[in-house]
Amino acid sequence: MNSPTFPNPNTQIHSGPPTDGAEKEALAEVEKFMQARLRGDIATARDELDAAGLTAYQAGASSLLSSPGTKLDRYYPVTIQQAGSNPNRFLIGVRIFVSRSGVQRSFFEEQLTLVLKEQRYLVDAVTSTATLPLGHGPTVLSVEVAQTSPGDQVRVRFDADLGPETVTTDTIQVKDSEGNLVSSRIAFDPDNHLATLTLKLKPGSTYQLVITTGVSDINGVSLAEEYHAPLVINR
Repeated sequence: MNSPTFPNPNTQIHSGPPTDGAEKEALAEVEKFMQARLRGDIATARDELDAAGLTAYQAGASSLLSSPGTKLDRYYPVTIQQAGSNPNRFLIGVRIFVSRSGVQRSFFEEQLTLVLKEQRYLVDAVTSTATLPLGHGPTVLSVEVAQTSPGDQVRVRFDADLGPETVTTDTIQVKDSEGNLVSSRIAFDPDNHLATLTLKLKPGSTYQLVITTGVSDINGVSLAEEYHAPLVINR
């Protein structure tokens, strides 16, 4: 998933109702995993991985610890979605900030797949974005999927005033699992920096939100990189 990241501790994607206890258990394991990585405790971090997860990190899907001269400084969850119809599998996106000489300078995202194994959620798979410098162009603060009548809404909130002419169904899209564009209508609330797509989504399906670099702020500065995020529709 190629996704620009954006520094805001309240960003989350939710689609469908939360699974309460199961979601909290999965997030608790992510917390243990990430805190171990921030401390540089590779043994504890590896203990939060199953065999497939360990293989993924060893194969270079992402870096378990920071590179020389840098430090994994902090993280927070960005997306929390149940993957499937039962609470045994979650997709949890985390945003990780990297510091150098004590100053946060860049960030990247990981999409972690957690699977329940022997009464404990373990990281089974990971994908990672490129590392990007902080503070370039508008960023996404939150994405929400809401069921409405007669269809659904995907609400995307940004952190800056956008050029209204850049907020269109060409620059903010939803695609199905085959990569086909889902027909939608878009509305933009400039006061709240909120773009709302109205469309029809099928329960039990996974879609991809795509925000292109055609979106720019009122000064003409574009999104640093095309943003992708999965939307899992469980209801």
